[in-house]
Amino acid sequence: MEDWYVIYTKSGNELNVKYLLDTQLADENVRVLVPRRKLVERRKGQKVVTLKTVFPGYVFIYIDMNDVNYYRIVEIPGVIGVLKNDYYPVPVPADEMKVVLSLTEKSEVIDYSTVVYIGGFVKVIDGPLKGLEGHIIDIDKRKHRARVRISIMGEPRVVQLGVQQLEGAMDDTDKGVESL
Repeated sequence: MEDWYVIYTKSGNELNVKYLLDTQLADENVRVLVPRRKLVERRKGQKVVTLKTVFPGYVFIYIDMNDVNYYRIVEIPGVIGVLKNDYYPVPVPADEMKVVLSLTEKSEVIDYSTVVYIGGFVKVIDGPLKGLEGHIIDIDKRKHRARVRISIMGEPRVVQLGVQQLEGAMDDTDKGVESL
């Protein structure tokens, strides 16, 4: 039975592991996912769009996790292991994977969301964060980033995602988006 699983890798090695999984498991019904996000960074005074991994050290794989496939995966260079209980690999719960898949439904690269400030509140009106207002921790207007809490395998993870077109007014008192 096919399900989504988490593979541990060395941080920064996710795309190499994805490539190796895609090539070595091409004969299987496999989907490998490394969610990345667009961020604006400043380098030498210039704004540059970069891609960063959303979950460093994690690669998601949709596969029939039998013994043969498990050993094929753990023998791939760069793979540290597969998330498991004491003995067997544990699939990612469907409700948690639904959030990750909704962020990456168009591609593995999570694009910007459009955010509007209304008083002390934030409203996401477009993009992959639409409908996740309750999970936004805070927004850094200068860096055009939102910190968002996402639960993966029952553990809360805080990820940074890019936001675009910050509209409305936000002053220094508009902090603490956590309460949304």
